[in-house]
Amino acid sequence: MERLVSGTPVVQTANEASDVAAAYLVGYADGLTLLHLKGHNHSRAERLQCIQDRYLGYIELENPTPEARAYVAGFRDAAADNLPCPPHEVEPQVHRVAA
Repeated sequence: MERLVSGTPVVQTANEASDVAAAYLVGYADGLTLLHLKGHNHSRAERLQCIQDRYLGYIELENPTPEARAYVAGFRDAAADNLPCPPHEVEPQVHRVAA
């Protein structure tokens, strides 16, 4: 439960919680779509542009709503969950130079 500056408790209703969850899912789906279809010839440029515009619109908000924050979190989680990670141990590569 959050509290406002005045100390009045703020209770999140079930409808607000479902709106936040829905925004997260839309953000995650948009992130996956952009990640997997960008650069492919069969992807529609208008759809990808719409996703990019929506994402940029949310991250540029000065006072984002909980739904806007959830969308951005979902979008970023899609990228984090689906991009390759570097190996745990990186061995230095030794290049020998002929004398």
